[in-house]
Amino acid sequence: MKELPITEFDMQTLPQFIQLAKAILPFMEFNTQQTLSPLLRAYEFSCTMNYYSRPAVSYTHLTL
Repeated sequence: MKELPITEFDMQTLPQFIQLAKAILPFMEFNTQQTLSPLLRAYEFSCTMNYYSRPAVSYTHLTL
């Protein structure tokens, strides 16, 4: 099976069901595409905002 091209950022910020929905969107009827596309984009934006609003992980307390 062919791997879907996906960025590291998408893997960190988006759930798999959104990645799947984005992949099958072009194969849906046009009216369905028009309805789902803005919803998917809004959810993507929400996930991105959540990703950047999390506190940054600090590794300065670790010693080698």
